[in-house]
Amino acid sequence: MPFDIKTLRSISSGDYRINVESYNDQPQGQVCNLHIKGGSFYSIAVLPEGIVIALDGKSVSSIDDIDMKTSPLCENLVVNGS
Repeated sequence: MPFDIKTLRSISSGDYRINVESYNDQPQGQVCNLHIKGGSFYSIAVLPEGIVIALDGKSVSSIDDIDMKTSPLCENLVVNGS
């Protein structure tokens, strides 16, 4: 399975829409509306079973906390009027 690793540094605080696409739709791509606070570090990984997102230093109590479909990190924000 091909993969690509990207690192973004010095992102300003604010609301962002993260669109994660995967090779051959395995797993199906997802969108996360994320509110980024200054000094925060997030990790996103695309696995065959799904897409996970984590905030470094935040404890996780269940898979729902990091599954991009159910993570509380992915808020239903209105971004750019959409």
